[in-house]
Amino acid sequence: MIWGYILAAIVGAIISGLLKKAWDFFAVREFRSKVIWSVAKVFKTKALVKKSIKSDIETYLNEEIKLSKKRAFGNDILISEDVKIEWVRVEEDEGISFEEGETIIRLGHDMDMTRNYIEAIMRYLEKGFAPATIPFIDHNLRTALKLEFIHQTMLDRGDNAFRYYNEHYLSQELGNQSIRDFMDKTSHIKRKGFFTPVLLREINVLCDKLARERKNRTNQLDQEIDDFIEFLFNIADKDNYKKINHVDPPLSFINDNIQTEIMLVMSSDAKDIEKPIDGVAYWMNQGVSSLYIAGLGYNKDVAIEVYNRGFNRYGKKLGLVADGCIDIEVEFEDGIRKEGKICLITRQ
Repeated sequence: MIWGYILAAIVGAIISGLLKKAWDFFAVREFRSKVIWSVAKVFKTKALVKKSIKSDIETYLNEEIKLSKKRAFGNDILISEDVKIEWVRVEEDEGISFEEGETIIRLGHDMDMTRNYIEAIMRYLEKGFAPATIPFIDHNLRTALKLEFIHQTMLDRGDNAFRYYNEHYLSQELGNQSIRDFMDKTSHIKRKGFFTPVLLREINVLCDKLARERKNRTNQLDQEIDDFIEFLFNIADKDNYKKINHVDPPLSFINDNIQTEIMLVMSSDAKDIEKPIDGVAYWMNQGVSSLYIAGLGYNKDVAIEVYNRGFNRYGKKLGLVADGCIDIEVEFEDGIRKEGKICLITRQ
């Protein structure tokens, strides 16, 4: 009888351990968070509440890391280590560190879920957002990019979350005229879907290249980045630009460090598809390093066809890389909608 109890205990422990591993292995973190939070609300136990908050934060940040990489054609806009939350007893022990493929965020536990959620995100972004840019771009610009990057998420989290975020982060930074000026432009760029796939990707790729080449930040570099932001802003604000200048904004930006062309295709291009396809070779021969082919609405099919046929025709000959096609995510007041496709071809 005793041996039966012992055997049952051993089997039970093994099954429990296997189930726990399977629970983590199949990456059902979001579902797990909802289950834990529901149970916590019913039983109101502090341990379950803490576990729910921890799971919710980890789920969001790990998913955001994957999404940002996808939205930037594989570029690491966010540090791509697994995020873990650890609770600490005193505020002095709070912080963030990167240890053996993990990002450890240490927070002083507070029963206010909103506070913990936003503090964890903002602490992560301080070091985890485009770290290559830190030595090379203006601090105010980096702050504006970081706030723009997270803005929609804070809106989506509800009034309480946005109120906390605004009080402790956004409103404080908007007191800086330079940050406000940058965000006036980046918000337009984001609303047209070019913020992460073009602006953040180009700046992050550039800064990573400068770091590898052991280059320093210069006034010329600052001006080039400012001009690039203005270039994308003019495309995003196309109607107003045309009203003032009586011509469409330029779609190519070829400078010392950034060489980009934004090819906007339309349904009319489908009737003479050879012209935009040959445009792939033309712009690469003009010195472009990143060719973005974009189509809104029904034009997305044209963009994909130009991308595929252009690369197939000129990729091997010109030493090009096909980086793929992703959704153009246009930001509206009620959220983000997929409005088209943007494809990227780069030079090796």
